[in-house]
Amino acid sequence: MTLLPLYFAPPVVDIHSHLYPPTYMSVLRTRTTPPLHILLPPPPPHPTLINRPSVPGKPVLPSLTSPAAKLAFMDAHNISASILSLGNPWLDFLTSDEERAGAGDTCRSVNKDMQSLCAEHTGRLWFFAALPVTAGVGDVLTAIAHLRNLSLCRGGLDDNAFLPVLRACAESALPVFLHPNYGLPGEVFGPCCGDHGQVLPVSLGFTTETTVAVARMYLAGVGLLRARLAQERKTIWDVLRQNVYLDGIVFDKIPLWAAAEAVGSDRLMFGTDHPLFPNLSTDGLYDICVKNQGAARDCFGEGSELEGVMGGNAVRVFNLQ
Repeated sequence: MTLLPLYFAPPVVDIHSHLYPPTYMSVLRTRTTPPLHILLPPPPPHPTLINRPSVPGKPVLPSLTSPAAKLAFMDAHNISASILSLGNPWLDFLTSDEERAGAGDTCRSVNKDMQSLCAEHTGRLWFFAALPVTAGVGDVLTAIAHLRNLSLCRGGLDDNAFLPVLRACAESALPVFLHPNYGLPGEVFGPCCGDHGQVLPVSLGFTTETTVAVARMYLAGVGLLRARLAQERKTIWDVLRQNVYLDGIVFDKIPLWAAAEAVGSDRLMFGTDHPLFPNLSTDGLYDICVKNQGAARDCFGEGSELEGVMGGNAVRVFNLQ
């Protein structure tokens, strides 16, 4: 009898996938002002998440809260593993004195929920842990000491008061997941914005917010002493290629190629933003996922570079087993 070698297909890893665990949803249900989770009146009553005043809410579908729905999506799109994170509104809304005092406990409960559900699907589901970013620095540092993965989403990352948090992340070799939340003021996009849903706020507002946050960190010398920054003459391109990784949620080969030129294809990773984009496909597949996969193939062809972007880079960077 001849023994044939096992063939392991290159993994596909989705590093940008959202899920709201039970503790998080229960916190939102207790609120009376945005962000909150409510039942809108009939017909018919349906759970809705409203992030901020005067902004239409989004339906709370099973794909946003159910691990089973997440795995079904992954199976349908040949995704080997997903790294989950909270989505908007994150934990930024815990701003009252009482909420800030309890932010550490709330955050630990959210992370415990995520850890439990990922442990039930070892190897397939992972998560970026949340931090109590509105609590005191001491609470944040305590949280970091217990984390392997990390999720942050605040714009003031260049604030001197926040430097101990970033230093603790660096010393613990923890990646920082930067994700936009506030975007730009609605009036920036004009009266026609409402006719096109989230096209402008997401495509321009979110990307601008993230770009400003990273640019502020660079100009403030975060991660480098100012003297060292001047001495070594680090350009923004140096920093991008040494400190920054990008996801590939760009839908087209041209911006994906530009991203590869900026940071290197070994720093690009596949993502879907599931389920926070609508499913516009008529064949039952998630349209954004199909477009991102297609953009990667159009940009890199077939071979090791494509395999790295689709999963290999994430396995290496996040040490996924």
